[in-house]
Amino acid sequence: MKKILLVTVLSACLLLPACKDETTQADTKAINSNSLSESSLTESSEPEKEADDSIMADSSDSTSSDSSAETDKDSENNEDEYTDSESGNAQTAGISDNNESQADNNTDTNESDLTALAKEQFEKSAKQKWEFVINCPYELDYSSGTGTGAFLINDAGVNSVDDIVNAYCQVFAEPDDSLYSKYFESDGKVYCYDGGRGSNIYYTGTDLVLVSQSDSRLVFNAVSHYSDGEASEKTNEFSMIKKDGEWKTENFTLPY
Repeated sequence: MKKILLVTVLSACLLLPACKDETTQADTKAINSNSLSESSLTESSEPEKEADDSIMADSSDSTSSDSSAETDKDSENNEDEYTDSESGNAQTAGISDNNESQADNNTDTNESDLTALAKEQFEKSAKQKWEFVINCPYELDYSSGTGTGAFLINDAGVNSVDDIVNAYCQVFAEPDDSLYSKYFESDGKVYCYDGGRGSNIYYTGTDLVLVSQSDSRLVFNAVSHYSDGEASEKTNEFSMIKKDGEWKTENFTLPY
């Protein structure tokens, strides 16, 4: 019996270290296994991280490229806008130059038109004054004279001096004072003093130079030319006013 117990105790003592070694080996294997697993996870995560880094890099490059493209586009747009602005400024300058040129042309044309209008009025005035003041535009009855150089006007359209004044004022704004001394009424009839003269044979023509203008009045220098050599040029004022919507002569000097 004692022998059996002793054998059992010895066996237990022998088995205990072996079990301990097996446990230690198992723990070591478990630790190694965990280490391998962590290592595998680490190795596995590194490619994923590299992939993520690559994606982020590609995204950054794409964003940078897009930003660069947008910058280039903005720059092109700015250049286009600057070009358009320069073109617009050039067009504006061209329009301004054209407007100024047109305004100058309009001024020249306006002055030319006014001078032409005045020239026509000047000729009418000269004819009107020559006929009504220097001579007589009506037929005279030389058989019915007054003995003072006045003769009866034989014209159905003339029944008073006012008729003569109205005819004269078709051209002039106001009647010439000499009309009332040249023409007179007697016994319901109208007479005229017939005392004409000849014209100045040296007169060659008149140039009109615009001095001032407004909507209702035009003033010119009437420069008349003569061929006699003594007084080859004379200047008088010639003016026109608008009366009842029509241009009439205001100041005029007969040049011949």
